[in-house]
Amino acid sequence: GIGLALTQELVRMHGGQVALESTEGVGTTFIVSIPLGTDHLPPEMVVELPMPATSGVSRRSNPYANSRLYLAEAMSWAGTHHGDALDSSDGVRDHRPSITSGVSLVMPSGTNSKILLADDNQDMRHYIQSLLSAIPSWQVRAVADGVQALYLAEAMSWAGTHHGDALDSSDGVRDHRPSITSGVSLVMPSGTNSKILLADDNQDMRHYIQSLLSAIPSWQVRAVADGVQALEAAREDLPDVILSDVMMPRMNGFELIQELRSDPLTRAVPVILLSARAGEEAKVEGLQAGASDYLVKPFNAKELLTRVRKQLEQAHTRVELESLVAARTSELAHAVDQLSVSERDFRLLASSLPVGIARMDVESHVTYANESWCEILGMHMEDLEKDPLMWLRHMHPDDNHLFADWFQVVQTRQVFEAECRLIRPNG
Repeated sequence: GIGLALTQELVRMHGGQVALESTEGVGTTFIVSIPLGTDHLPPEMVVELPMPATSGVSRRSNPYANSRLYLAEAMSWAGTHHGDALDSSDGVRDHRPSITSGVSLVMPSGTNSKILLADDNQDMRHYIQSLLSAIPSWQVRAVADGVQALYLAEAMSWAGTHHGDALDSSDGVRDHRPSITSGVSLVMPSGTNSKILLADDNQDMRHYIQSLLSAIPSWQVRAVADGVQALEAAREDLPDVILSDVMMPRMNGFELIQELRSDPLTRAVPVILLSARAGEEAKVEGLQAGASDYLVKPFNAKELLTRVRKQLEQAHTRVELESLVAARTSELAHAVDQLSVSERDFRLLASSLPVGIARMDVESHVTYANESWCEILGMHMEDLEKDPLMWLRHMHPDDNHLFADWFQVVQTRQVFEAECRLIRPNG
């Protein structure tokens, strides 16, 4: 994940490329191709490193000189010049020249710098650490992998230029690290408890993210190792938001989203994808797959908390709206039921009366007529359904003006009373 993304970026900086050959069930081969020499690089990216005087070579004239850097460094310590004598820990005078001789390291007065080094090769890690630690104002901490670097970087940010509230740890020792939630707005509705489901196959990363999220008392965090477990957990206990890594065994993040969106139970649950793939193209791909948000590793802890809070707020708002819609729908359904009862009672009454009764809408269309009305006009209700205005042809010509008055008043929803004559079919 992260290592592959960083490797690709570094290779591209050197004018190279990374190719991939993969066969399902067999394995995957990554091929890194980097041009030799420095002619293909921009001049500002090329730095000449001096070689020992006895070697007679330089990096530009000898592209294989990089393989001799370790030896060249050691030779420079025991070379033709002498540096300051240093007292070693056993009291023996060490006459190696300082490795910083000839290096310009002008820093602002009183400036102390923190350097975090991550390398899984122990010899290389110790070698680079020894080089950097030679500068008195540089504080160097070395770790073996990227996950350890994330933990330590977070801890270093706690002990940065600002101070947080002192907290009592379980052993009674005062802890002066600021809370990871300091500066993060986490205002949630009163009494709101949120359920968060986390899926990541990297155990260290999973524990790290879980520890960040669990710092919020009202957040209940459940962590699983892959997409299959995440899908089962979501169906078992519906979460308010899901955080999922993209690259996972058995079921990856994209496949998980597809399964969630196809299930009516989990369709609306917001999903935040966590991936080492940076750039707009990767983010667009994740959002098009159905993700609610996309966060690139390595990420800042406060950014993660803020993104999760935003999705939780939207989820709670959606639940409130759905509750309001459900309540309003129930009210409308009850009103319809009441209207149905009123309609039934009206028709029972109208059908039992010997006078003609008809109901019309604002367009004068007959929507209901009892049997007496239909008998007077010599028609059936089916005829009125086909031609709702046919009853107007039975009005006496001298009373047509009443219809015009009636039509105008009905448009304004006022009460109108009038008597008009209807002509029976027999005249």
